[in-house]
Amino acid sequence: MMYEFMIPQPSKFHRLAMTETVKSTPAVVVLEKPIHPKDLPLNALASPAGLTNANYMVYVTNYGADVKPYPEQFKTFGKAFVGAKVTADNELFIENADLQIPQGYEARYTKINIFAYWDGNPSDKHSFCVTVGNLRFAYAVSNSIVESIDTEQQPYFALDKFSEKIPVSYHSMNYLTLNVAITVKAQITQQAIADWQLNTGSAILVMIFKWWQKPPLFVSSQTTIMSQ
Repeated sequence: MMYEFMIPQPSKFHRLAMTETVKSTPAVVVLEKPIHPKDLPLNALASPAGLTNANYMVYVTNYGADVKPYPEQFKTFGKAFVGAKVTADNELFIENADLQIPQGYEARYTKINIFAYWDGNPSDKHSFCVTVGNLRFAYAVSNSIVESIDTEQQPYFALDKFSEKIPVSYHSMNYLTLNVAITVKAQITQQAIADWQLNTGSAILVMIFKWWQKPPLFVSSQTTIMSQ
C-alpha cells in the first residue's frame, strides 16, 4: 500500500487567507514583517562595534529595543569658591577640593572665572593662584595699577587625563573679596563607548530573536494581523 501526501508551500494558505480577509474586511491592518538586520540601511550590523550615534536608532525603532541613549561626548561640572573679609590684618584665603568626575569620563579641559578686589593698600604684596589638576594659574599684580582681576573671557585649557577625581585649589593674599568659579569639561572614554555598544547590541539582538521566533500581534479596536 502506498500513501501520497501533498504538502502545501509553507504559509501559502495563511497568506491567501490574509489577502482575502483584507479584501472583505477593510478594517484589517496588516503589519509588515520586521526587516532582517542585514537588509537594514546604513550597512549590516556586523558587530556591536558598528553601532554609532548615527545608526543605532534605526535598529532600536525597527525592533523596539529598550536601550540607553548614546553617551554624551562631553559633560561639564565645576566648583565655586567665595570669600570676604571686612577688616583684617592678613587677608588670606586658602581652600581646596576634589571634584568627582562622572563615571566613564575623563577630565580634559578647564577654564576659570575669577574676580578679586584688593584692600586699597599699595604697600602690601598681593597674589592670587588657582590650580586645577596639573595646571596652575598664578596672578601677580601691581595694585597701584590694577584694582581687580577679571578673567571672564578666559578660554578652555587642556588638562592631563584625570578619572574619578580631579583636585582643585586656590589661594588669595591681601584681597578683601573674591569669587572663583572653576569649570571642568570631561570627555567620554573609549571604554565607556564600547560598553554602551555591547549593552545596546545585546538588547537589539534579544529583540531580533523575539521578533523572528514569535512575531508580536497587536490588538486594538481594529483587527490586526502579521504578514509572513
